[in-house]
Amino acid sequence: MKQDRFLQQFQMKVSDVKSRNEHFHMEIELLYILEGSMELVVGEQQFSLKKDDVVVVNENKRHSYTTTEGSLFCEISIPYEIIREAVGDTGVFLWCNSTVEQNEAYDILRGVLRKMLNQYVRGDGETHSFAQIGLFYNLLEVLSFHFLIAVRDKISASDKYDERIDAINNYVRSRYNEQISLNELSKQLYLSNAYLSRFFKKNYGMNFAEYLTNIRLFHAVDDLVYTDTPITRIAVDNGFSSVTLFNKAFKNVYGETPKVFRNKSRQERPEGKEAISSEIQEKLFGFLLEQKDEKTEFLPQRTLEVHADTTDVQTYTKNWNKAINMGRAHDFLEAGMQEHALLMKRKFGFHCMRIWNIFSEEMFVSMSSSKGIENFRNFDIVLDFFVENDIIPYLELSAIERFEISNFNEAVLHERGEEPQLLWWKKVLEDFLKHVIQRYGRATVEKWKFDIWDGWQGEEEKEEHIVNYLKGFAEAYHLIKDRLPNSQVGGCGSTGFFQKKRLIRMLELWTDFAPMPDFFSVKLYGYAKGEDGNNIFAKRTTDQDFVSNDLDRIKQLLDDYHFPVEQIYVEEWSQSLSNRNLLNDSCFRGAFNMRNMIQCIGKADLMVYSGGSDRISEYYDTKALLFGGLGMLTKDSIIKPSGYTCLFMNQLYEKYIQKSENSFITTDDHGAYGIVCHNCKKLNYYYYIADENELRQDAIWQYYEDTDGLHMNFRLHNVENGVYQIQIQQINENSGSIVDQWKAMNYYDDLPREVVQYLQRMSQPQMSLYRVKVEDGELYIPMKLLANEIAYISVEKLL
Repeated sequence: MKQDRFLQQFQMKVSDVKSRNEHFHMEIELLYILEGSMELVVGEQQFSLKKDDVVVVNENKRHSYTTTEGSLFCEISIPYEIIREAVGDTGVFLWCNSTVEQNEAYDILRGVLRKMLNQYVRGDGETHSFAQIGLFYNLLEVLSFHFLIAVRDKISASDKYDERIDAINNYVRSRYNEQISLNELSKQLYLSNAYLSRFFKKNYGMNFAEYLTNIRLFHAVDDLVYTDTPITRIAVDNGFSSVTLFNKAFKNVYGETPKVFRNKSRQERPEGKEAISSEIQEKLFGFLLEQKDEKTEFLPQRTLEVHADTTDVQTYTKNWNKAINMGRAHDFLEAGMQEHALLMKRKFGFHCMRIWNIFSEEMFVSMSSSKGIENFRNFDIVLDFFVENDIIPYLELSAIERFEISNFNEAVLHERGEEPQLLWWKKVLEDFLKHVIQRYGRATVEKWKFDIWDGWQGEEEKEEHIVNYLKGFAEAYHLIKDRLPNSQVGGCGSTGFFQKKRLIRMLELWTDFAPMPDFFSVKLYGYAKGEDGNNIFAKRTTDQDFVSNDLDRIKQLLDDYHFPVEQIYVEEWSQSLSNRNLLNDSCFRGAFNMRNMIQCIGKADLMVYSGGSDRISEYYDTKALLFGGLGMLTKDSIIKPSGYTCLFMNQLYEKYIQKSENSFITTDDHGAYGIVCHNCKKLNYYYYIADENELRQDAIWQYYEDTDGLHMNFRLHNVENGVYQIQIQQINENSGSIVDQWKAMNYYDDLPREVVQYLQRMSQPQMSLYRVKVEDGELYIPMKLLANEIAYISVEKLL
């Protein structure tokens, strides 16, 4: 069987070699640094690896490395074909490089690698024992789940060459054993020899002859090791015109003749075993001993004991309820959006709302005219509503294209924004500022927030776009500050580490072209981007802590580049960009949001969730009650689990006692306590391979890693003795979840008004109330949480 042969090609070894010259091979190579450091060169890219770094070098990638004295590293050779056959895609590769990104997936990978190293050292180099084979498949599972990139994930300008590269790969791999040439291939592709030769060198890092020879040798090695076919026959069967040429090519790559190679492979020793030197064995034992106390398995926690000392009180600032994203300015010309804005203020306490596309045709602003703004009627309708209802406008001055996003790489464009540089048209901004100051007064307008987003989403390397943005920001900043000195003006709306190079260059150039903003704005979504040579790709991140982790990295960058901005605003955040992702309607989104809100306390001055209302993403395909919109409110004003997360968090007191992964405990410092907790589940392989707009509504549970419940035992120490009243509000799939209530209606569209009103009443938290007497200074509160359940616990001492 093919997989048996693939498995026999799997090799693992621990080495302390100082260097290896440039080479390439058909296998995928994983490098894991155990001690010391390594300088790795892959193609034209160079990476500095230190202890615990993991990097995957994909097939046919030229690479070399040099290590420091005393270094120790693990090399694992993985047959490319075993991954290709399992995935069923010829255009896949692994993006795994902990030197350029870091998240929980790397910890999971390191856990598997350490188990493999334990087996390796115990078996004196054995790689094909049942235990090691099982771990190898575990390794493949982790790599494919967290790091596998498919052709559809590429977003670079080189995408137009993907079909050509696939055609070349398929042609060569299907005819490698025939006498093919560059000239023949160029005719097949209707290209000139010279162009195809340059294309090969640029995209493969080698010429056509080297690539063809590499493919032929890969298959020849199989025949040498696993068959008794004569060497002359192997040469001919694999496309070599003579055994002499085969011998020469083989020796150039493997350093010995095919005959010697075959004899060595058949020596009397267990298959897959390479004896470890005593020196390497001692080093490896030392590494494993150092790691023995580290967590190497990520198993679901079934019971959590939470101990909190109520005398250890600290202050914090709520950053999640200061502002909410509410859509385009002209949306507020409609009574329905105004109704939702008032509901968001009254129910959720949002007194500041972010809106965009202030300067658009719908607002009677023409960016192609030099006349400025001549008709302020629509501005007056929108801004009168905000001012009269005591809502502070958070104005995004840049144009944002209106998309209905189904998947990350699939969107329907409804409204195209102007080119970013046109937004700095001085006349338009001057007219706007003059009008609002005259209409509402300087004191009122100075409370507004102004943001200028770097709307360029093209290639990061084009510095001219960064400079144009900074010059535009400077012009807008001075125009606003000259008229409103106490107003807040921020930028740049960066997508953080998704566009890391651009962000870094922005920070380097900022002070050369623009004044320091009052706040630095970022947008954080659950997507990761990487590079592999000429290919740039993006995929959904498996790091469910990406919001907190990205904030940490961004703050570190700001420090590294001496960017002393006073405030950081996360002006948009969500796990998904898609407003057709059914998880947005589910209990998962509520638990995920609570997890991230807790983690980000103290990390940003403002955390503005991406959607207040589903009405901003309505289109032809939103006939149903729910459709996966990002809003906290459905289009029919029903609160989703994500909305209840905000409501629960808002009930917390102003001082806190303890913050943990699953809970946050607060107090009024006078004997009352407010606790939020959740049982957020990790998403599994089936979620990440599905398109975001094609999730099964009736089986959302299948996208969770598990559906285990969580027992949380809260023990509050040093509380006053007496009788306490415990009130609990819970949202789970059995109580309060609108999507689960709708399920009882068979997900029917066109529901009668009274049914919608019934669903609104039923989509309320489950509530319970009991009292407990404390006599020994310890208050015990047991909680049982279903998968993706959220809860708020109110504790008050009775007089």
